[in-house]
Amino acid sequence: MSYSFGVRGATRDEVMAKAVSEFDKVVGYQPIHAADREQATAAARAFLSIVPDANETQDFALTVSGWVSWNPELIVVAANVSISASVVPKEPTL
Repeated sequence: MSYSFGVRGATRDEVMAKAVSEFDKVVGYQPIHAADREQATAAARAFLSIVPDANETQDFALTVSGWVSWNPELIVVAANVSISASVVPKEPTL
């Protein structure tokens, strides 16, 4: 099963809180992802720490996607995660 989501926010903590919330949703409809939630969120936090601090005109953006496959005993036999972390211009407010 696979998943993908993107979040953005003014602080790293805000972005990570949103990412954890999104991952909770993933586990809600794909329970097998409870197996890789901790590792994927740790990787997201690590990559987010690499990018420079955002200023007042910027946001942090984080995209996380991944998949797992499992055997008939529901043991994960393969896993993948892809992380993109960046500092981007704030979206205009209307």
